[in-house]
Amino acid sequence: MLSDGFIITMDGSYAYMGQGVSLMQALANQQAEKHRQMMESINYASVIQQSFLQSSRRDMAATFDDYFMVWAPRDVVGGDYYYFVKRDDGFFIAVIDCTGHGVPGAFMTLIMASALKQVLTTHDLHNPAELLTAINCR
Repeated sequence: MLSDGFIITMDGSYAYMGQGVSLMQALANQQAEKHRQMMESINYASVIQQSFLQSSRRDMAATFDDYFMVWAPRDVVGGDYYYFVKRDDGFFIAVIDCTGHGVPGAFMTLIMASALKQVLTTHDLHNPAELLTAINCR
């Protein structure tokens, strides 16, 4: 019975003791803390995802006098990715839309970034079809 009181534990430790209607407030506070932790984690994932894009932005700025690019994920993180690198014979640019939005899409971009960099490092490919085939064979 709610009027008898309650005890809330979090991760096995005592978190709160209360009575009656304060149960709802205690649960709301606990939920708010879990949400804050989750958003902190997603925001940090955004920092990681943006760091993968930083070298491409730097290389574009060093290569072109004038360019314009917008990268704006629907959520804090997302499934879109771009890659730019200057090469001896010109430059390579890719705009990639990975399956998914949010955290799943962001994971896909990290996998794709790794695969793309490995194939470009180990193969001298200039044909997009051959490049995609090499990535798919990984």
